[in-house]
Amino acid sequence: MCLAGISKIRILILTTHLNIGGITSHLADLVSGLVKRGHQVTVGSSGGELSPQIAEAGAQVLPLGIRTKSELSPRLWKAIPALIRWIRAHEIQVVHAHTRVTQVAAECVFRAADIPNIATCHGLYKRRLGRRLFPCWGVKSIAISDIVRRHLIDDFCVPESRVVLVRNGLNVGRFLKVASPEEKMRIRRSYGLASDSIVFGIVARVAQVKGHEFFLRSLAALKEKYPDRRVQGLIVGDGDYKDRVVRVAHGLGLDRKVCFVPAVRDPTEPLSVIDVFVFPVIWQEGFGLSVLEAMAVGLPVIASRIGAIDTIVEDRISGFLTPVQDVGEISRYMELLSRDRSLARKMGEMGRKIVEEKFSVDHMTDEVEEVYHSVLEGACQKAPA
Repeated sequence: MCLAGISKIRILILTTHLNIGGITSHLADLVSGLVKRGHQVTVGSSGGELSPQIAEAGAQVLPLGIRTKSELSPRLWKAIPALIRWIRAHEIQVVHAHTRVTQVAAECVFRAADIPNIATCHGLYKRRLGRRLFPCWGVKSIAISDIVRRHLIDDFCVPESRVVLVRNGLNVGRFLKVASPEEKMRIRRSYGLASDSIVFGIVARVAQVKGHEFFLRSLAALKEKYPDRRVQGLIVGDGDYKDRVVRVAHGLGLDRKVCFVPAVRDPTEPLSVIDVFVFPVIWQEGFGLSVLEAMAVGLPVIASRIGAIDTIVEDRISGFLTPVQDVGEISRYMELLSRDRSLARKMGEMGRKIVEEKFSVDHMTDEVEEVYHSVLEGACQKAPA
């Protein structure tokens, strides 16, 4: 039966897990937008602590035994036949994959059951042999930024006609709630922050590429030059590089100036006590969702001019962009924003306005819907009369 022209779609979204992170946050907003438009959405994954959030957004949660980072894992290939049977039984119309492992699964579904598959690419990828031999970019590939789009076309030879740019969006309303002064004080105390300090913070997975070391070195440079300035650092997140970052903080004499907090389900809590968001990434950032979240709550941003960051942060309007690993520039802007609180507030207000105008979840959902309808129309045209 031809499926083109239908308004409500049965969608299976695939991701490896639903733990705290940018992809899961993105999925929660996307699912919410799709469900509000009447689509039937299922999210298949190996689960995680944010599974309830996905369910609250209105999706059915499908447990899959695919907790692996390798597309060659027996666990993945064992799960694929059962997944294909489930898709056929539930008459799924579109499979939308968000990680490498699930892109492979979606490609197998496409070949076995002729269900259109879409691959959202959330970053920049290494040109490993597996990607070249078995690319799995889907009937359509969604790139979350211009730099990811060019990366797919130039580095992986994905046909330009198959790559669609859909920038990530946020449910801005979720970030508009304002914590009371009493609540902010409670959060500060629980994190170990002083009541009167200017807090520079980063909320991100603690990985080398995120530049946490340069955040710390910049804070140390600021403290050395202005020893009486009451400033602190807040690092929120977990990751394999965290022990190294803690050692760097100790080596710089920042033990009492930097507070470490584990990854949180709701980023609005730590963001409510941060005064300036710092994101000194050192490698190409495919988008920068945590930067968008910081801007949504009205924080000025200091970030590296690399990857897609300059498509989010408008230099000297909503924050400052710096050369990669430039401790001098980062600390200079830290000093300026800690001293000129009026400028910090103005930049934060402009950042929130930019998010509302350019990065709404409604706009993102519109564009994803268009991709779904285009692949269904293509499938209809190929179907025998």
